[in-house]
Amino acid sequence: MAALEVLIYGHPFLRKTVGEVRVPDERVSDLALNMIETMTSHNGVGLAAPQVHADARLIVIDPGRLAGDRMPRPMTLVNPFILSADGQNVFNEGCLSMPDIYADVTRPENITIQFQDLKGQMLRARYSGVEARIIQHEIDHLNGILFIDYLNPVRRWLLKSKLTRLKKQSGTVGVRPDERVLTVKMAGRKILIMLVTATAVIGLITLLSYGRKDAEESAVIEMGNAHDIFLKNCATCHGTEGGGTTQAKGLRGRSLDREYVKKIIQTGNTVMPRFHFIHEPVLSELADYVHNLK
Repeated sequence: MAALEVLIYGHPFLRKTVGEVRVPDERVSDLALNMIETMTSHNGVGLAAPQVHADARLIVIDPGRLAGDRMPRPMTLVNPFILSADGQNVFNEGCLSMPDIYADVTRPENITIQFQDLKGQMLRARYSGVEARIIQHEIDHLNGILFIDYLNPVRRWLLKSKLTRLKKQSGTVGVRPDERVLTVKMAGRKILIMLVTATAVIGLITLLSYGRKDAEESAVIEMGNAHDIFLKNCATCHGTEGGGTTQAKGLRGRSLDREYVKKIIQTGNTVMPRFHFIHEPVLSELADYVHNLK
C-alpha cells in the first residue's frame, strides 16, 4: 500500500463527475487499498476516488475513527447510489481536500444505499447519523460536488480568503479557476470588454456619419460655388451669329453665355451625381434657361 496525493480545492478534477467501475478488478482493489492508506495517514474518516485524481465511482470510509475507535474498520463502497433519504440534521463538516475549512451543513439523517463490494456483489444497506453523513459527503465527491456548495452566499463569502489561499496552494490561481465560482474580477473583465466593444462600434458609426456629412457639405459648397460663378458671369456676352451681335436674355433677367451655361450643367451632372437631391433645383433652373435660349 502507498499513500496517494490528495487534490486540493481549486483543482478542476474535483469538479468532475466520474464514471462507474467494473469489479472484481485488481486495479480497483489496489486503488481501494491505497485510498485507505491515504485516508488513515491524513486522519480522515472518508475519501473518494476523485480526491486522489482517479476516475472511478469508489469511496472508502471509516466512521469508527470519528467515534474514537482504536480498531480501524474501513469499508469500501463501489458504485454507491442513494436510493432514499429521510430526516434532517446539521453537522460541522470538513474535507481532506479543503484543510482547515469547516462549516455546518444540513443533510438527511437516514439514507438507504445500493453499492457493490470489491468482489462485485450487489448490496443494499441503511445508514444513519455520522455514517450516513460521511457516505453522502463522499458520494457528492463522485458527482463533482463539495460541501461548501451547500452554504449560502454570506457564509461562502466569509470563507473566501481561505478558499483563495487553497487555490494558491493547488497552483490553480490565475490558471484555471473553479468553474462554479464567478468572481467579481472575471465579471468585471467581461463588462469591460463589452464596454470597449460598444465604444468602438459607436465611434466607427460616428466617424462614418461625419464622413458622409462632410462629403455632403463639400458637395453643397461646390455646387454653391458653381452657382455663384454662374451668377457672377451673368452679363451681356457678344457672339458672332449670323453676322451680328446676339444678346441672350436669361436667368433672373440677366444675359448669359450659352456655352458657359451648358458647361455648368455638365459639370454638375458629372461631378456630383450622388448628391443630385441637393443641387437638383439649381440644375433644373439652369436647364430651363438653356431651353429658353433655343
